[in-house]
Amino acid sequence: MDLTSFSDDKLSTLILEAQAELRVRHERRKAELPERIRTQADALGLDPADLLSVFSKRSGRPRPSSTSAGNGAEGRSAVKPKYRNPKNPSETWAGRGAKPKWYEAHLAKGGKPEDMLIPDVAA
Repeated sequence: MDLTSFSDDKLSTLILEAQAELRVRHERRKAELPERIRTQADALGLDPADLLSVFSKRSGRPRPSSTSAGNGAEGRSAVKPKYRNPKNPSETWAGRGAKPKWYEAHLAKGGKPEDMLIPDVAA
């Protein structure tokens, strides 16, 4: 199919229709999956219900939770803030990763990191 002869509108319409068709096909395959599993399980002499429970969202197997790790990062816990912006106390930084602009600005004006330390962390 030579797409170079298509107008922008016709090409955009074709893309939208193709995306819609892909969604339909995906949903159809998803809906057919339980029956395909049953067929394969029968052919292998397995209990289809056992196999379906493995793939079911309600299988009882715990799923990773974005809130279980503390800060939303899987397998990581939240780090307690170490520095606070003297001009805006709601802005904090744990001292890891890229330095915030307020931290850099304070240092550029001759301030010291100790000026921004959160007291309970410094002690």
